[in-house]
Amino acid sequence: MSKSLIPFDSQKHHIYLEFGIIDAKGVDRYGLGILDTGAPQTEFSDIFLSHIGFLTTDLSLNIVPPGQETKKYRKVKLPIVNICGYQFKDSEFIVSRFERSWGIDALIGLDWIYLENAKLP
Repeated sequence: MSKSLIPFDSQKHHIYLEFGIIDAKGVDRYGLGILDTGAPQTEFSDIFLSHIGFLTTDLSLNIVPPGQETKKYRKVKLPIVNICGYQFKDSEFIVSRFERSWGIDALIGLDWIYLENAKLP
C-alpha cells in the first residue's frame, strides 16, 4: 500500500493543499484548498471554476446567505483533477460559493482517500 506524505505547517489553523485541474486546452491549472476532514466530497469554488473556464453561470446570483460561510448549489463533472497524488478522471464535484475572506479555491474532502481505499485488495 502506498502512503502519501502531506506536509503542513503546524503553526497554521488549517492544512492547505495544492491541487491541479487539467482544463479543456490541456493546461494544468493549480489552486489552493483546505483539507476538510468533515467533508465526504471535495467542493470547488465557483469563482475559481469560472476563472479557468469550467463554469459559465452568472456568479452574482450565488451569494452566501447571512450567517453561513458556504453555499453549495450544483455539481460539475471535471475531466482530470489531481489531489494529493491521486487522479480523478471524469468525476463529479460540488460547486460552492465560499466566504471571500477564506481566499481558497477548494475544500478538499475525503473522497481522494476513498478512491485510494477502493484500490486496496
